[in-house]
This record gives sequence, C-alpha cells and structure tokens, in this order.
Amino acid sequence: MSQTTYSKPELFIDGILIEYLESYTFTTGLNDTFQTLKVKFSDPDLHNIGLFGKEVELFQNYGSYDGTPLFRGYITQFSNKETSFSISAQDPRVFLAGKDGVTVTLTETDNYDGYTLTQFLYSFITDEINVESTVIGLSALTEVDKPTFMTGIRTEAQAPWELLTSTLKKSIDDDNPAEPLDYFTDIIHRQETSDIIFRKKRPLTDRPSLRYSYNDGIVGIAFKERSPNSIGVAKTKDGNIQKFVYGNTPKGRVAVTLTEQYETPAEAHTAARNKVLLEYEDTKEMNINVSKGHNLTLGSIIDIDVPDAEIRGVYRITGKTISYKGNSFVCSLSCNKKPIKVSDYI
Repeated sequence: MSQTTYSKPELFIDGILIEYLESYTFTTGLNDTFQTLKVKFSDPDLHNIGLFGKEVELFQNYGSYDGTPLFRGYITQFSNKETSFSISAQDPRVFLAGKDGVTVTLTETDNYDGYTLTQFLYSFITDEINVESTVIGLSALTEVDKPTFMTGIRTEAQAPWELLTSTLKKSIDDDNPAEPLDYFTDIIHRQETSDIIFRKKRPLTDRPSLRYSYNDGIVGIAFKERSPNSIGVAKTKDGNIQKFVYGNTPKGRVAVTLTEQYETPAEAHTAARNKVLLEYEDTKEMNINVSKGHNLTLGSIIDIDVPDAEIRGVYRITGKTISYKGNSFVCSLSCNKKPIKVSDYI
C-alpha cells in the first residue's frame, strides 16, 4: 500500500483509545482458523491494565476514517518488555474453541437430532455464549443451500468449534460435479457487533471482484509449486473400495484415502471425488503484495493480469495479512486456483 495515502490507525481496548501504537499484524485465512491481531505498543506501562479477555477494536483508517473496525476480538495473550508491550487477540469465534470450559455433549437423550447445523449453532450461541451480552452476532447466520443435519451426531465434552468445522465439511454443493463448492465460516465486523456467517466458496467463473496488474495494484508476486492429490480412495462399511481418478495425472499419481466409511458404493465414490476436486489446487500457490483491495473478503475472486502466462489468470483469496509499522501498510493476499476441466473428469 502506498505510504502517501492518509492513514491513522486507532486501537481501542474496552472502548478506550490506546496511544503509542507502534505496529500491528492482522491475519485471516480459510483453514478453520480465527482472525488474529498482534499489536505492539511503545508504552510498557500498559501492564498496569487488566487486559486478558478484554475487547479490542482496530480501525485501520486507510484513506479515510472507517465506520466499522478491521478487527474486533478479545485479548488472549500479552507480554511486557522493558521498553514495549504487546498483545495478541482473536475474533469472537474464539469463544467456541472450548478453552473456557464451554463444550458440547450430545447423547441419545440430549441431542440436536432434526436440527440443521445452522439451527444448532444459533441455539448453542444463544444459550451458552451470548448469555449476558452479544459476544457473537447472529444476524448474518442463515441456512446454507446444502445443509447438514445434526441427526445421529453424538459426542462428549467436545469443543464447539471442532464440532462445527468438522460437520460443516459435510455440506458440499456438488450440483456441478466438476467443481464442487464447500463452505467455510467467517466473521463480519459491523458497527456494534461481529457476526458469524457461513460462506460458500465462489466458482472461479464468477466475475472477479478486482483486477490486478503491475501497473495497478501489484507490488510484488511470489509463488510456489506442488503436486495436487489426483486420486481419491474411499470405502463402504462392508469393505467395498471406491476410487476416483482426476484426469490423466500428468504431474504424478498422488492419492488421498478417506477415513470415514459410507453406506453405499455411490456415496463412497462421490465422497472420494469431492475430496479430490475440493482440494485440487493448481501447482501455483500465489502470494501477492497489493496496494488496493485490503477490504476483500476470504473467497473473493481476483484476476491477475500479468504478461507471464504461468501466473496470469483468476484466483480465489484464501488468506490475507495486513501489517502496519511506521505509518507504512503492507497488504498481502494468499490465493490459489482450481482449474477443473470437465474433459478431465472421470
């Protein structure tokens, strides 16, 4: 991001503006992780304030004053040095991690049979998390178009976040079998609340949210290559093995075996197919530093318009890091693409 653009970040702890902000790093990603904020202050006297569990709000104020925070969450760690003080915070979904003793037990007599995952989450947050105040907003929590039901799910003292993320993985929109789309959780920071939401990954054929080029937005590009899984193996409860092979595996045969067992061969084959296609990444995993688009959400589609044909194309944002130090912003986007071709589908 340009150092000439107006910027005056502000950080509040329990509604109080904290001075001496030296630097911060904000990160978010798709891999069932929480948004994280790490902040360093040049005033070590902050150790006199009781900080653990306090609410933190960060307004980036890049280009203009923000009406909503870039980040809202709660302090999970802090450290004090002779000349500085630092804190780490995570978004409100951290209260689903089970570390504060809030767990889920589902038995034959006490369960959520008949509930969708969305209905379960709404009920659980209302009854167990938002008891005294709205910690996790629910206004953005709506039913997904391929819902998963809680019927038959039994567990003992499990972290709600673990149960949520593992169950959500079962919700897959495979109406287009060549490009199945799964769902992920995200958080929307509004003026007063931070609302949990289920998002479905957008197909790469969608119109890009932004276009980047070396003349417009790209500060730097780095990428790495890897071999994707091309074979999926799954089995039924009676031992029937089902295998899905994607394309002619020109980059080598790399297999993944599912641990879950399925009722029918058709269900096992579908699961193996979805596993491969959902996780099939192009060998290029991009990381680009950009001067625009710092408000793009996870899963957004962007177009990289550069001369190099090996890099040029559409990508899905899988992570974002924003760093600030000395009045300088750096925004880095992690992204990948899944070039699924119907002709390769077996």
